[in-house]
Amino acid sequence: MTGRMWKTDDKPTAVDSIIVTSSRDGAEVPKVASALRLAASAERAGWRVEQRYALAVVGGVEVQSVSVRLDRADEWAWAVWWNKSRAGWRFEGAFIGLVRHGYRALIGDLTKGTAA
Repeated sequence: MTGRMWKTDDKPTAVDSIIVTSSRDGAEVPKVASALRLAASAERAGWRVEQRYALAVVGGVEVQSVSVRLDRADEWAWAVWWNKSRAGWRFEGAFIGLVRHGYRALIGDLTKGTAA
């Protein structure tokens, strides 16, 4: 992955990154409490839920991510948590369609059926 510095003659530098393992490789998805609550609430509201996990090393730093992917009829949503250098899980953000949501708004909209 390359970065770009504007208004400079410096060439962009590459950041070494590698996916170490993921749920696609059979790695177990870590139990992130708020991700589990989101998945349970969404399932009760009729959404199909899929959780994914990835462990990567980016620029020498270990980064883990957990995503919750949701779909129902013609609607879709997703949310992501990350854990940098095993410092603890943080909610990164969520979308219903192309609209960004905070965690509480996401749960509210998914469970009220107002996700469209």
